[in-house]
Amino acid sequence: MPINRIADALADLIDEGPPPLLAEDAPMQSRAAAVRALRERSRRLLVSTPLGARGLDIPHCSHVYLVGLPE
Repeated sequence: MPINRIADALADLIDEGPPPLLAEDAPMQSRAAAVRALRERSRRLLVSTPLGARGLDIPHCSHVYLVGLPE
């Protein structure tokens, strides 16, 4: 399932609007804004590809769900 469809499905479940996407093919500015929103706790959810999430260090992050395996 494409990451955008996952984000759209999750947006229907939460009241924050569409979650930020962290994908390796997204512009660096978008990726930085997505991580900043999670770090500053202005967003509770971040949707990421496995490669996009490598090396993230967010202390208050309590759950990580792997939806798909990298190809």
